[in-house]
Amino acid sequence: MPTEDLAPTSTPLEEEPGPENIAALLSSPNPIWKSVGVAYANAVSQYAMWRAGELRGFRIAGRRILDAVPQLSQGRCGVAVVVGHMPPLVERLRGVCREVLVLERNPRLRFGKGVYPDTAAPRIVPLGEVVVITGAALVNDTFDSVVELARGAELRIAVGPTAALHPSLFAEAGLDYVASLRVVDVGAVERTLMWGGGRWSIDRYCEDYVAELRSRGRA
Repeated sequence: MPTEDLAPTSTPLEEEPGPENIAALLSSPNPIWKSVGVAYANAVSQYAMWRAGELRGFRIAGRRILDAVPQLSQGRCGVAVVVGHMPPLVERLRGVCREVLVLERNPRLRFGKGVYPDTAAPRIVPLGEVVVITGAALVNDTFDSVVELARGAELRIAVGPTAALHPSLFAEAGLDYVASLRVVDVGAVERTLMWGGGRWSIDRYCEDYVAELRSRGRA
């Protein structure tokens, strides 16, 4: 979470997350509470998917987004809008799309060609034929508004470790694909995070997946 999203009103969590308070955490304007709520919902979703075998409503289409999504693998991509600057993914998209536009909230990550502040979302997002949304939008509470702005896109895709909610929930929001991570070695990930590691430090203990959503509605 960017430090600029924190405020004096961002008080610490008052109780452990659980079924009785998860709705309140997810709908809270407090970014710390919302972050914990999303993390809890992701953990429950991953357990349901990979341990309990709750795989209805989607199919695993592959491990890499550019291979699993036909419009991207076949080079049939016009304008792609990426919400959240993810340089490796952005560079790969530039190899298959006619144009790539990026929105980024954090000014320290706002570099390179075609990168704009996220305040430009109402002007930029509707231009996308393919709109890729970082899971961090769930935490900073912009996910719903971005999806609404992208209602005319051919494809809407959620990506990143934070987008580890059960894919059926993204289907209800009108998305087409979810590209996220499955934790294979929970203990190793827990230790790495406790010792100060981040996203790329845990990669070797995880497995990428791309879920194609079977009930693709339009929000």
